[in-house]
Amino acid sequence: MAFRWRNIRRLNRPRLGCAVLLVALVPAAVELPSLATLALLAAILVALVAYEARRFADLRDRLRHGLAHE
Repeated sequence: MAFRWRNIRRLNRPRLGCAVLLVALVPAAVELPSLATLALLAAILVALVAYEARRFADLRDRLRHGLAHE
């Protein structure tokens, strides 16, 4: 998020929300077993990737097939 802000002065709200959520869950993660903490982290990141994959599917398809300029 810091690099994006420095380079283009814009924030990606879903990624920022994910980062805030992960920081907020640090106290819980300290109390949970390591494997549960890892599973929680993986679940949150998988949800973020799934959201982005769905959100940007059309743009990604247009870029891959050379239709971005039409």
